[in-house]
Amino acid sequence: MLKIRNISQWPAVALAGLLLAGFTLQPACSRITSSKAGVWAEIDGRPITKEQVERQYRGQAASGSNAASQAQALTFKLNILNELINNHILVDHASHAGISVAETEVDSKLKELQVAFTADEFQKKLRDQGMDLNSLREELRDSLIINKLINKEITSRIVVTDAEISDFYVNNQASFNVPELQYHLAQIQVTPTLDPQVRNLKNDDAATPAAAERKIQALYARLRNGDDFATVAQQYSEDPRTSVGGGDMGFVPASSLATNPQLKAAVS
Repeated sequence: MLKIRNISQWPAVALAGLLLAGFTLQPACSRITSSKAGVWAEIDGRPITKEQVERQYRGQAASGSNAASQAQALTFKLNILNELINNHILVDHASHAGISVAETEVDSKLKELQVAFTADEFQKKLRDQGMDLNSLREELRDSLIINKLINKEITSRIVVTDAEISDFYVNNQASFNVPELQYHLAQIQVTPTLDPQVRNLKNDDAATPAAAERKIQALYARLRNGDDFATVAQQYSEDPRTSVGGGDMGFVPASSLATNPQLKAAVS
């Protein structure tokens, strides 16, 4: 079992090194026997348990990051343990630096995560990852604290001058000679007023802002449930130029998005 103590004395330089390099954990961690069953590490007396690691492993595996072999799974879990150790150290360091997070901040972050799901879908996602609302709030709280710590101890101290930027560009011009990034976009357009030019397979056209909002929610629910985007666009999109092609807008250069902030935010 790995033990780390007296982290409150670590300076900001050590913190930066931790963020950039992390810990190197040896596979022997998986073979340690301890009187504290299930405890894989202790940070100033606070345990990190096997169940915590397994829970995060299951959650990441559910999102498509599963390992192909037992050896890969063990490496994956040790990486998760490494991350949990880093997080514990950073949260403790933040506490000694007087950094805290209000419950309202946690509430706000939680709402951001919930907005894309119904209540039942969100609860199912938590169960699939072996979590409940309290454990999720703890993870969100730690994440917010760590972000504040990084901003205070590292980001706020980084100063890059115009001369340094210019020198870097001059010395690395070849690396900037790359084709412009392009996005292949498709859309389903809904407008809040009647439009005689609207053409779609269902001849569907929202006539009022309230009707447009209902239509948007209904189409979003269909897409979330797995309906084909192009088919839904052909049936319901109110853009006569793209509905026939399943909403296809073709390839759009990244630079052209500067004039359309909403579209830029959607693809970023």
